[in-house]
Amino acid sequence: MFKRRSSTAQPAAAASQPGLDGKVLVSRQPVLDRHLRVTGYRIAYALPDGAQRPASPAGEAMSLFDTVLSVIGLERLVGQGVAHLPISREMLLALGTPPVRPDRLLLRIRYADATDPELEPMLQSAANRGYTLELDALPGPDFDLDLLDLFGVVEIEPAGWDRDDLAVVLPEIVRRHSSALAVNVRDHAERDRAGELGFTLFEGPFYGTTKIIKSRDIPTSDVHALASVVQLQGEDVSFEQVVEVIGRDLGLSVRLLRYINSAYFGMAAKVSSIRDAAIKLGSRGVARWALTVTIIGAPNISPELALMALTRARLCELLGAGLDDVDGGELFTIGLLSAADGVFQRPLLTLIPELPLTDSTTAALVDHSGPAGEILHAALAYERGEFGNSILARIGRGHGRSYRSALDWAQTTLQAA
Repeated sequence: MFKRRSSTAQPAAAASQPGLDGKVLVSRQPVLDRHLRVTGYRIAYALPDGAQRPASPAGEAMSLFDTVLSVIGLERLVGQGVAHLPISREMLLALGTPPVRPDRLLLRIRYADATDPELEPMLQSAANRGYTLELDALPGPDFDLDLLDLFGVVEIEPAGWDRDDLAVVLPEIVRRHSSALAVNVRDHAERDRAGELGFTLFEGPFYGTTKIIKSRDIPTSDVHALASVVQLQGEDVSFEQVVEVIGRDLGLSVRLLRYINSAYFGMAAKVSSIRDAAIKLGSRGVARWALTVTIIGAPNISPELALMALTRARLCELLGAGLDDVDGGELFTIGLLSAADGVFQRPLLTLIPELPLTDSTTAALVDHSGPAGEILHAALAYERGEFGNSILARIGRGHGRSYRSALDWAQTTLQAA
């Protein structure tokens, strides 16, 4: 499984970069308020197992943190948003507060470090300078409530707590004028329950899943449009079939031509028809962009969800680059369609039967089985900051570069849409 092709050439997106940039694993997850508005991003970062590390824990912490802030950059990770950034004990002792404006960071501190007397002056200094401190990794409901006088945000994973304990702790967090952030929230039902208990901020896989609304179905026309472009993703689809299927959907044709004629593609001459586009980009290229435009142009899709879908699709493709038993085009399609339930607000299991998918694509989406399914599983794990995932380890190195390349590509692509 996951045998690499004999060629040693690497894709341009995975080219090596100086310093720790090529080694650091970093990902982000949106943090949302009660109205599902993105308020910031929860950042995870680490060095992979087996990587060459600086000699001391303090040196490693400083190198990692400097790479995230200076080399990778907050702008690249969160744009103008706020980063919920983990800060280690070693980093606090070595640096104190980071050289970043307080309005760009929430400093995530583990509970064990927050209760360390040696760190108390650094934490108090950071708070006095305007940094919001975020309490992470609580030991349970019996934590020291006096910390809430210093920490403005408290992270709790609702699934790991007893509901009665939450009913006691959350009102106390509110009374002390702190905010409760529910992390690793799995679905919208769990998010709703967390909101009823008093959480005001939310993070987790729920954001890319279906929010069940009674009597609401995806319009038949949208299903047909999605099915039409999905059928064009196979290798045996002809040039004429691509031109015909896209050409008979006027709305898709107009959106696709507008996109292809944007500065993003840099065409020397205006592309005036789908046939002309297929000649210039190839039939598979046009089919791929038709699927991309259909997903990111779906009704009511949020920019953040569109960005997540594009990043996931490109990451799947990059993780499979150089592997013998997977096709990059199929991986891109699988990555995009894995977000279709959140995009179209309909459970994926009810949407898949209406799409002309191969057995391998269906298995990858439903069970994460087969080579493509395992790569999708690995991409989702990386997206969540689960860097120790065993499938990621089997695929090989370069995941950090692949994720950042995918995120860059998705941001640029979405800006051009």
